[in-house]
Amino acid sequence: MKKILILFLILLLPVYSAAAYRIILNNGSSIDGVKTYNESGNDVTLYFDTGSMSISKKDILRIEGSEEPLTDDDQQKEQPAEQTQPAQDRQDGTEPSSSGPADDSKQIKFNQLNNDLDSINSELKTVQERESGLVKEINEKSGKKFYNVIQLRQIEKEVNPLKKELAEVQQRKEQLFQKKLSVENEIRGLR
Repeated sequence: MKKILILFLILLLPVYSAAAYRIILNNGSSIDGVKTYNESGNDVTLYFDTGSMSISKKDILRIEGSEEPLTDDDQQKEQPAEQTQPAQDRQDGTEPSSSGPADDSKQIKFNQLNNDLDSINSELKTVQERESGLVKEINEKSGKKFYNVIQLRQIEKEVNPLKKELAEVQQRKEQLFQKKLSVENEIRGLR
């Protein structure tokens, strides 16, 4: 269950091209978009533009990046810093045009927004699949026949946490739709 939760969280993470670190996990997957990280005890806390998450050290194969991790003391003193994407690390492989710095920054912004949109679509697909699975599971459990009050209460005990999780998933889905709309509007504004 813990591995499934970690995998689910990894799939929900947005990918940012301006990240400083890439976390390679033992199962072969990777986490991009990590601005900084903090090692404490048996866990590593990863910090992104949009939040943070913790992963057990034993699940991490290696961390690719440039700086040393923050310690607990450093983390209290310092917040994750914004880093810009160097031109040679562009995802689309294009070279900046010679028409001027305004066009270059516009192209970089356009590429970042497209990457954000791709990650939102990926996360949205995952959330929709989870929503579908929860609805199916709730319907299966609710469709069971019961013969007494004890069985009815047991079914309610099993279904109520699923309904709560479904409400959270649906709320996240709505947030993603709003975020997607916002990013699409920004892309249209750059064209």
